[in-house]
Amino acid sequence: MFDEALDIPAQQLDESPEAVSVSAETAVLGACLMATGGYDPIPGTAQILSDDGAWYRPHHEAIWRAIFALHGRSKPTGVPMAEGSCAAVVT
Repeated sequence: MFDEALDIPAQQLDESPEAVSVSAETAVLGACLMATGGYDPIPGTAQILSDDGAWYRPHHEAIWRAIFALHGRSKPTGVPMAEGSCAAVVT
């Protein structure tokens, strides 16, 4: 009924009681990985995700932390830099 009108896949409705959307997490991270001087969603994202545990998937939180750390040091937040930062944390 309501979910059919919004065309929300049943998978997203059943992920958790907190209405988790893994695809939304992925979209936010993708936008942050593409940040530039003229397009910078990272500060706004940081305001929304200011507390720990805001991510449903632990690896999404690791990627976010790498992006946020790079951004704080005024480094590019693209995939190669974020991947290198994640690898440094894991090893």
